Amino acid sequence: MDSLSTAELLELTMILRDDLGTQFQYWLSITFAILIASYIAGERFLMPWRIFAAVLYGLATAVFSIRYYVSGLNFRNYVGELGTRGDLWTDQSSIIIGIRVTLFVVGTIGTLWFLFATCSEKEKPMINGADLNDR
Repeated sequence: MDSLSTAELLELTMILRDDLGTQFQYWLSITFAILIASYIAGERFLMPWRIFAAVLYGLATAVFSIRYYVSGLNFRNYVGELGTRGDLWTDQSSIIIGIRVTLFVVGTIGTLWFLFATCSEKEKPMINGADLNDR
């Protein structure tokens, strides 16, 4: 990174920060699409399709999470390099990234739970031979 000027490094940092926001917005859009589809379809959304949607959603979330993690590492490296050059990057992006990662985890778990919680009573899984609603 020594060959980059401070202005170029600052521009890369800002582009990467914007990329982190874009990745998060895509994931959020996919999450709401799954929630709305499972709510509107309700009992018509059969279990094989729910499983298919859950697998696709899980894979998409994994891809976004990996990309988010790598972009976050690069962002931290760029900010660190700016710090060694004497340019202080006063940005709250590290706090925002932490909140977004928490939202990734909680949102993914909640979305997958909701996807299966909205299925019909006859398709809900059996535990020890008894329906969950019999308890």
